[in-house]
Order: sequence, then C-alpha cells, then structure tokens
Amino acid sequence: MTYNLLRFFCVVGILVLHSCTKADKKVLRIAAASNLQYVLPKIMEAYTANTGIACQIIYGSSGKLTAQIEKGALYHVFLSADMKYPTYLYKKKLAISKPKKYAVGNLVLWTMDSSLNLNDIKSQSIQHIAIANPKIAPYGVAAKQYLDKKQWFKSLEKKLVYGENIAQVNQFVISGAAAVGFTSKSAVLALKSQYPIHWKEVSSDAYVSIEQGVVVLNHFKEKDSLATSFVQFLLSNKSQDIFTQNGYN
Repeated sequence: MTYNLLRFFCVVGILVLHSCTKADKKVLRIAAASNLQYVLPKIMEAYTANTGIACQIIYGSSGKLTAQIEKGALYHVFLSADMKYPTYLYKKKLAISKPKKYAVGNLVLWTMDSSLNLNDIKSQSIQHIAIANPKIAPYGVAAKQYLDKKQWFKSLEKKLVYGENIAQVNQFVISGAAAVGFTSKSAVLALKSQYPIHWKEVSSDAYVSIEQGVVVLNHFKEKDSLATSFVQFLLSNKSQDIFTQNGYN
C-alpha cells in the first residue's frame, strides 16, 4: 500500500511521534529535540522530495532521548538541542563521529496575556512561570542561566513550573497553567498564527549560546550512508535557509 503523505502523533509521556513519509522501504528514524517540532517537518518534506527516503521523527527532551539511546532505542540520527548530549553519546561509542553543529537556537519569553509586562516577571500578577527542566532540556538550562544572571532565580523559584521539554512548556502557557514561559523563538513564530502571542527575545548575552548538534548513531551499520546523507542535507544551504526562516541562527 502506498501513502503520499503520512502524519501521525503518538504521545508516550511527553514524547511526540511525527512521521513525514513518502512510500519507500528506506526509512530513517530520527530522534529530535522538541524545539525542532515546527521546523524539522519542513526540512523533512524537502529531504523526502529530493531523495524519496521516508523520515520518522520522535520528539522529546534531549536528555530523555539520550537515555533512550543508551538503553538501545533504535534511532539512526539524533538531533539534540545542545552539543553536550551528542558529544556524550560519541564518547560512549554510540555515535559514529563527533557531533556537527546544525543550528543555534534563540530563547524567548512569551505569554498570551497582553496585560502582563514581560520585562517584570517578578510582578505579583505573574503567578507561574514555565521553563523546561534544566536537568534534561538545554532550553531549560538557558532559561535558568538567564534567571541566575538577573539574580532572580531564588526569588522566583516558587513560581517556576517545570516541563519535560519545550513542547510541554508551550502547553502550560496555552492552557493557562502558567502565565508566561521560556521557549524557543521557533515556537513563537509558529504559534503566533494560532494564538494571541506576546513575546520578547531574551538577550543572547544572558545565557550560553544554544548550539545544537547532530550525530549519526551506530545501531544500523547498513544504513550509515543514508543517515550520513541526511546529515549532509541538514547542513546544506537549503536546510540552513529553512532554519533561519524559522527563528534559528
């Protein structure tokens, strides 16, 4: 049976499974950080159109995906939201080469309440602030670095609501569970067509640059060449233009 395009989502905990495929026996399984959920399908569409190779994407926090890979999860490629986790996998001999940087993310603060002042998140009118868990999510690390630099973390700690990844942080804000949240610029650019979003970009000198790395995993030796060709496409001018258009450097 042939499918021109198949998309399905399966939630297990916070993981979201997305598949963009054109019928083909060649399928790459890609583990990707949640901040990529709005940009990676566009790159996959171009990749599949060029190669006829199907792509199956599993989203999650970089830390949790790394733990899955360590336990034997059968992914071909891992796109992290930082360089730390893919470097760790390479050192554990679970990747065929050192990670390559494919994008630099940008941190933003956002809300759906236009009455809130994003320059004063210490305000009593803001009861809950959503951030990704810094223990497993690089965008959470960046958010904490920002709060630490402002010397606000201790005073705001009781207001913080932790999501396992950027996708859950966004859901906290959309549902009203949190008044504001720290997320990726890519997310707000995608969500602003659906929601009344108000946001500001966090100054890049307030956190360590969010350099995002990719590695080819060594579970499937027979598909190393396919996975490597995907990474080459990810680093191509075409893909890099898509990243730029979607809020990445």
